[in-house]
Amino acid sequence: MEASRRTSECRGSRLVVAAIDLGTTFSGYAFSFKSDFESNPLKISTNDWSAEGVHSSEMKAPSILLLNPDQSFNCFGYRAQHTYSDLLDDDPDKAAKYYFVKNFKMQLHNREISLGMMILDVTGKELPAIKVFTESIRFLKDHFLEMFTDKKLGFSINDVFFVITVPAIWSDAAKQFMRVASEKAGIKSSQMMLAYEPEAAALFCSLLPEDQGIAKYFQERRRLMIVDLGGGTADITVVKVIKREEKLTYIEHVYRVTGGAWGGNQVNKNFEKFLESVFGNDVMDEFKRDYLSQYLEMMRDFEVQKKTLSTSGTKTGVGIRFGGDLRHIFKSKRGKDIKDELQDKLKGMVRITGDKLRFDLAIFKRFFQDCVKEIVNHINESFLKEDVLGRLPMILVGGFSDAPVIREAIVDAFPVIKDVVSPVATSLAVLKGSVIFGHEPAIVTGRVCRETLGLTLRRPYVPEGQTEKKTFKIDGQLRADKSFQKMFSNK
Repeated sequence: MEASRRTSECRGSRLVVAAIDLGTTFSGYAFSFKSDFESNPLKISTNDWSAEGVHSSEMKAPSILLLNPDQSFNCFGYRAQHTYSDLLDDDPDKAAKYYFVKNFKMQLHNREISLGMMILDVTGKELPAIKVFTESIRFLKDHFLEMFTDKKLGFSINDVFFVITVPAIWSDAAKQFMRVASEKAGIKSSQMMLAYEPEAAALFCSLLPEDQGIAKYFQERRRLMIVDLGGGTADITVVKVIKREEKLTYIEHVYRVTGGAWGGNQVNKNFEKFLESVFGNDVMDEFKRDYLSQYLEMMRDFEVQKKTLSTSGTKTGVGIRFGGDLRHIFKSKRGKDIKDELQDKLKGMVRITGDKLRFDLAIFKRFFQDCVKEIVNHINESFLKEDVLGRLPMILVGGFSDAPVIREAIVDAFPVIKDVVSPVATSLAVLKGSVIFGHEPAIVTGRVCRETLGLTLRRPYVPEGQTEKKTFKIDGQLRADKSFQKMFSNK
């Protein structure tokens, strides 16, 4: 087991803890005061992004960054969406000089990481990854501090301890990259720590009121499976409750956190691949290049439908608004109307109704199949052989788990699991849990290492049970060469 980072010497000075969750699809921050944490750990505040031009209350903003032509910061989130859409409508040539970056967090998953690595914006222009992450974290940090200043709460940045969320399955290099980006964004290393997303969510769930039906699973010595389904990754682990107090729950990991790139963004990619297969890559490329604002609006509508789709109701289809210019591009290139193409290829399973593409439910569900299959297979392979399935409750957290179709698919795939539950507002579980972790890091008592770690020693040779074949003498004593002394185990 890997002991969690102990920071008791500085916890007393953490008057405010703020967590920053830079997600694949949506981002946000949350915070609480030391006095509030001590009286009620769940008294955690989040920002309402409705002031950014959103019609409804939203606790997170899209993970979208807009940089000026000289790569200086312009805006982030909903404002980046609106500003860039206006630029495209007013002056496409001018807009082409700006950098519009989205879904960039997954650039740190399963690739060689370096501070000099480059990523692409939506138009294919290259820019430094560290710049994108730094400016995004800086925006969220500054937005929090400005709110703090406006309310005249009497605190300064030196009174704030920051917690940055990361997927637990990321490599050490990716986690270090986030540390460096946070420091470049103006957060001192002495005022910052990382929080692993699935364990932060578990901490939050453990303190929920009894009427939400989840706290009852967090009893001492009990094990629970945590399935964190975000926009980019799925992180899956099993934790054990070590100690339960009135206001805090202490946990440790029983298994190493595993998972993969099976988050909600994969569903979006499947939808895009479907459009390309039906209309052609050339049509979709031109649509995204010349009418990007319409394309982004279509993808925003898809995101909304993705989160609300259920297979258990009476709904028979899903409508997605699409830009009228997609129809014009297709006709100019193919010499026929989209409506006829859909009828020829899909026999009415996808059709045009007004300004919407209308999908039969069976077709729309296919966009989820890859993610569901990967998640289900992974849980089976990882935990069925350990004989833990059926004996553990499963807690679903993360924004992607908000989608009813995902929850229903997991329940159907594992009838042996009697309890599959998720908290209200699952998308905020990681964020709020990270605030709790920042106030009291010792509540995570242990983690399972990614690898077994130890030292190579030259120790006295003992014939019984000795596996080392090579020996030598020092001062007349026979010693074993290259004997491995295990310090931490990944099992």
